[in-house]
Amino acid sequence: MRDYPDATEQLRRLANRLVGAALERVPLRAAMLVGSAGRGDADFYSDLDLLLYVDELPAEATVTQIRNAVGGENPSRRGEPTEVFRSEEFDVDGIRTEVSFVTVARAEQRLDQLLDDVEQFNSPLQKVLSDLLEGLPLRGDDLIERWRARIRSYPEPMRRAMIERHWNFFPLWYYREAMAERDAELGGSTRCSTRRSTSSPSLPASIGSTSPASS
Repeated sequence: MRDYPDATEQLRRLANRLVGAALERVPLRAAMLVGSAGRGDADFYSDLDLLLYVDELPAEATVTQIRNAVGGENPSRRGEPTEVFRSEEFDVDGIRTEVSFVTVARAEQRLDQLLDDVEQFNSPLQKVLSDLLEGLPLRGDDLIERWRARIRSYPEPMRRAMIERHWNFFPLWYYREAMAERDAELGGSTRCSTRRSTSSPSLPASIGSTSPASS
């Protein structure tokens, strides 16, 4: 059974093996381990999610060679490959592993889209930004740091849109008078109830008294 931190270390070792196998066959520009293994909080149930950045996607035969080099089994595609992205899953030593190849041009185009188009502020693709910030670079530190610098300087229009969308709170002052009246009414009811419960009824004088015996 894999436990934190052993699970994290095991996943990171596997990721480095994959990067090494890829480097022997593909000119990688960068590699990023994302998810729990990248953050450092993996556990027994964690899988491995590795992003490999290239100028041109490798051929399918090359991807197969990389998978076989680390003993990958039971492969399955993650969607249909395109000219800018291809991804597959497989098992290595009981670990479900996802390896995705992304062109640098596509990654930078996606950054432009997410950072410059205010309509994208609430897109699920914003996870791309968090992955870049939280992931563990395994190669291409300079390139990844350049992307991170862009994300850290999050554009002002995007910040404003994000705050306006998610910063919701209850305007307590709007209901101040109504709540004050309610509290006064509840307070009055409570005082009346207290007075009733603490007042004892008068007992008739005859109760508990005895008449003097006649001689």
